[in-house]
Amino acid sequence: MIRDLYTRATGRPWLTVRSASEEFGPTPGARYSDVLDQYSDADLYAFGDLIIAACVAADQAPTPDPATR
Repeated sequence: MIRDLYTRATGRPWLTVRSASEEFGPTPGARYSDVLDQYSDADLYAFGDLIIAACVAADQAPTPDPATR
């Protein structure tokens, strides 16, 4: 019943699915695809958490200021 009322009121179909990437941003696989492509599936299964942690740490590392060189 709610589905029909929503469709009539908005003209759009009732959808109950949500998109995690829209709510939380890209997945690690999408964000670090250039790095992750270097590893085999076996490496990613065995050491995936360490590899992703290294990618995140590299993203959060401060970039050197050229003025302080």
